[in-house]
Amino acid sequence: KKFLHLNNPKTLNEKILYLCLKTDTSLWTTCADKYAVRGYVEGKGLNDILIPLVGVWERATDIEFDKLPDEFVLKANHGSGDIVVVTDKNKLDWQLYLMQPVIPDLRHLH
Repeated sequence: KKFLHLNNPKTLNEKILYLCLKTDTSLWTTCADKYAVRGYVEGKGLNDILIPLVGVWERATDIEFDKLPDEFVLKANHGSGDIVVVTDKNKLDWQLYLMQPVIPDLRHLH
């Protein structure tokens, strides 16, 4: 058996458990949410460090692509690494793109 050393955590698991048990975790959910954390940052008076937000949509099918700038980045709020970098929106067939269950390369579309 291995015992946890929460008074002097060494392993990653011990450090995470220490933080969960011994610190204020009330902001963790807000800070993990890409959209909600913007409100927190603004509330701290740090608006100038935020990247301009073009829009927020519930579903990809709600996006009005013709109103987006020629170059932009789409980021899902619920994941990590789920981004679409668009360098020229006029070269994409958005209807075809939205119908795909999985896009092989979401990293850089142009």
